[in-house]
Amino acid sequence: MNNSIILEAINISKFYEDGQVKAVDDISLQVYTGEVLIIGGPSGSGKSTLLHLLGGLDLPSSGKVYFKGKSIQDVYGSKGFRVKNIGFVFQAFYLWQNLNVMENVMLPLMELPLTRRQRISRTKEIIEEVGLTDKIKAQVKLISMGQRQRVAVARALVANPSVIFADEPTGSLDSCNKENILQLLRRFNRQNKVTVVMVTHESPAVEYFDRKIQLLDGRICV
Repeated sequence: MNNSIILEAINISKFYEDGQVKAVDDISLQVYTGEVLIIGGPSGSGKSTLLHLLGGLDLPSSGKVYFKGKSIQDVYGSKGFRVKNIGFVFQAFYLWQNLNVMENVMLPLMELPLTRRQRISRTKEIIEEVGLTDKIKAQVKLISMGQRQRVAVARALVANPSVIFADEPTGSLDSCNKENILQLLRRFNRQNKVTVVMVTHESPAVEYFDRKIQLLDGRICV
């Protein structure tokens, strides 16, 4: 981790139901290059909403989010920006069930100016790194939950993004697979200097993160 800021939220809020519900309430936050930041808090505290705002999946009702000093709203629509800079890992995986592991992982690379050989090479490389080479041709619907989550992580990492956003990435896994995913994200963070912003209602061991903030009722309380 270093002291350069890769993401910055300035007074961001997100309102629902005609402004009566504040999912995120006037949050300012800096995320540093190469860190693993945990966003904790109980269900309904605004964790996922904050993650989506930081990652550009949703727009704040007020305030601004900046990526490397530029408004994320301005750069998000640039060709290839999201694939090159941002990867998402969701608790629900959002994998194509009838595609095999390789096809799922390769999908983000279809947006980049690469040859087929380059796409295949990079996809095989990242699948090997997450330990799924023996499942490379298996349909996603036929593999285990822990293996599906590793496919989701591989897909998020395949284009070498600057930031990985992980929304409850271990929430549906058993204790062994939870440990595997946390180790995997930490390894990529350290080896490739990938910044990781992870939402969880659990309490990961301290070796898996650099900093933790706690949300309650849409505001940072720790």
